Amino acid sequence: MPVQKRSTEVIRFIYRETEGKLPIVGVGGIFNADDAWEKIIAGASILQVYTGWVYEGPWMVNRVLSGLLSKLDEKGLDNISDAIALEHY
Repeated sequence: MPVQKRSTEVIRFIYRETEGKLPIVGVGGIFNADDAWEKIIAGASILQVYTGWVYEGPWMVNRVLSGLLSKLDEKGLDNISDAIALEHY
């Protein structure tokens, strides 16, 4: 999805340019936990979903949260805040 890739690139850019000093809203092409994880590790400290919610329904939230918990376990992280900008370190 074109919006998804570009928005993640912008998150990375903003994170690098601000040295992580600004909160970044990750938005654009979030449909599942993998999409959300990409935004978080790129530097997003909060997520906003719209299209994914419309197409997947409110149940997507539970699936995304469950998937993010699995990713935290895989990486040995205790908290989602530990994953913010992980790819930059």
